[in-house]
Amino acid sequence: MKKQSNDSNKSVRVLKKSVPHRTVGGVNVQHFNSSAVEYESYNERNTISLLSLCHDVVGIRSQPIIFNYLDDLGKHRKHIPDFEVTLDSGELLYLEVKAIEDLLSPVNTEKYARIAKEYLRQNFNFRFLTNIQIESQPVFDVVKLLNRYINSPVSDECLKLSQKVLDSDAMTIRNFMKEAQLDLREVYTLIAKRHI
Repeated sequence: MKKQSNDSNKSVRVLKKSVPHRTVGGVNVQHFNSSAVEYESYNERNTISLLSLCHDVVGIRSQPIIFNYLDDLGKHRKHIPDFEVTLDSGELLYLEVKAIEDLLSPVNTEKYARIAKEYLRQNFNFRFLTNIQIESQPVFDVVKLLNRYINSPVSDECLKLSQKVLDSDAMTIRNFMKEAQLDLREVYTLIAKRHI
């Protein structure tokens, strides 16, 4: 069910919550100062977790636009990318998140190759992200760990002290904890919130 939203911050498609095999929900990432970023699969949820820890990502929107294009036969087609990612440079990146098996199936290979060519032709920055890339180790385990702390509070005093200690020189986490008098939870929170 597709529906154009009147609010530019909302998805252009209403997520289907009644389909039993779908995993749907939303993730609230405080440092993006936005409403929850919605997902329709585990891969999309893991993408949100990964992107929320990237220092150059300042915003994520789910299903942000309806992209119109003509296929090889001249027929009008539509594509809704899974995510619009705003980088700190102001550049927008559109992402399609797929399981590698799905992306490489013969019917989808042709379909998504056409879509990617059209995004390129219309000067949109478009990329595919697969479960293989998302779940790459050891990054995947670190992302899962740090996302437990992404919305944890951090005091101004803790932030100032940690920045003062880190201004002196690079150091191990153990030495940083000792110098800044922080516990491991506070260090993970500072990393997850992209303060260090």
